[in-house]
Amino acid sequence: MVVGPFNTPDATTQAPQADTPKAGLAGFLATTAGKIVIGGAIVVIIGLILTVIAFVFIFNAATDIIVNTPGDVVVTTQTAETDVASQRRDPRLSDTFAFRNIFAPTVKPSAPPSESVDATSLVPTDLPLDTLFLASIATVDGQPVGTFFWNGAEFQAGEGDVLIGTPWKVISLDGNTAVMLYGDSQVTLTVGQGSSK
Repeated sequence: MVVGPFNTPDATTQAPQADTPKAGLAGFLATTAGKIVIGGAIVVIIGLILTVIAFVFIFNAATDIIVNTPGDVVVTTQTAETDVASQRRDPRLSDTFAFRNIFAPTVKPSAPPSESVDATSLVPTDLPLDTLFLASIATVDGQPVGTFFWNGAEFQAGEGDVLIGTPWKVISLDGNTAVMLYGDSQVTLTVGQGSSK
């Protein structure tokens, strides 16, 4: 008989022994199902941690909530962490944005002065003392005439006229503009504008 390295007369054939299953947690982690369950649990824990961080840092950034209700009532809600030094009312959307027809011209021509418009309705009620206000310029008998207000008194004057009892003199009236003389200095006023010298 020929004896080779694999075929020795003393060799006994034995079947390979199977690994004995591990018991407990080590045995569960060795299985594929155990690895999937542990991996899923780790993913859920990481997701919960990220949710808590997002809630604390992102959603806690809004400390004041101002609610505009109809009228001028402002309701404010605050968190206990911050103290609001001052409150301001947010402007309404209609106050900050106006829809516009893009085909309409942006500059509208001014309406010609009307004789029926009362010039006193154009004067602001809180006009300070010693302020000359140009309310309107109209054409009377072919000549421009300006309507001025000074300390509650109304004056109608044309070019070259002095506003009696005031330091003002009309130099020229052109369209909606009046050039006035106050002492040695000239002041240009447009309709709806006042000057305090």
